Amino acid sequence: MVQPAGREPRAHWVGRLCARLCIAFATVLLFSACAAPRDEAAPKPTTPKLVLIGDSYAALVPEHGVDYPWPEQVRDAWGVPSSSCKIFRHGGYGFGVANGHFVDLLSSEPVDPAVTHVLVVGGAGNDRNLPADEALSWYRATLDRLRELYPNATIMHTITSWDLRDTTYQEKIVKRIPWYQEAADEAGVVYLHGCETALRKHPECFLNDGRHPNQEGQQVMGAAIIEALHAADVLPAEHSKDGS
Repeated sequence: MVQPAGREPRAHWVGRLCARLCIAFATVLLFSACAAPRDEAAPKPTTPKLVLIGDSYAALVPEHGVDYPWPEQVRDAWGVPSSSCKIFRHGGYGFGVANGHFVDLLSSEPVDPAVTHVLVVGGAGNDRNLPADEALSWYRATLDRLRELYPNATIMHTITSWDLRDTTYQEKIVKRIPWYQEAADEAGVVYLHGCETALRKHPECFLNDGRHPNQEGQQVMGAAIIEALHAADVLPAEHSKDGS
């Protein structure tokens, strides 16, 4: 059939129309794909929430004037309210010591993804008589449990225990410090360096037993821990050492 002059064959314009519709449809699909929300992992919490764990060095001992131990000092230095800071402490406890494990203090705790930082202070003193392999096995098991409970938290550890009079105690502490430092590095735990020597050669910082800190010793110990938190870039720079 002869096509009238000036008119485009029908097949041509139908083809062009289909091509334009396909381009428009593809554009809509591309825009929708770009605009659709993506499934992403839940962001880690940013509001500080702390878990602080210790032994008798973390204890409140008002009868001896110890009313502001290191956990309260760390909490205040971080600037968080008591409601955002759980403190677990028990004299004689350690990672694997027979009379009490740190993880026992957490036995009834639920999983809490909102916790941002966990700090354990202790272990070497009360675990001082354990063989290296046993002590480190308990240490790693404790870290695994902390990760289960607080999956988004930065986990930290340090040692402060000392004894002014018992040289055997001193030797055992000094020997164990590198064990924990190496194990912490292997486990991706932040080990706070420098706290181990805070109380050495300071007889004025101890109670009469020569092993447990008085309030002055708590202040020295707390300042060392807070300084180590700053040095490790864990404690926000805007917080000063006195918690202001």
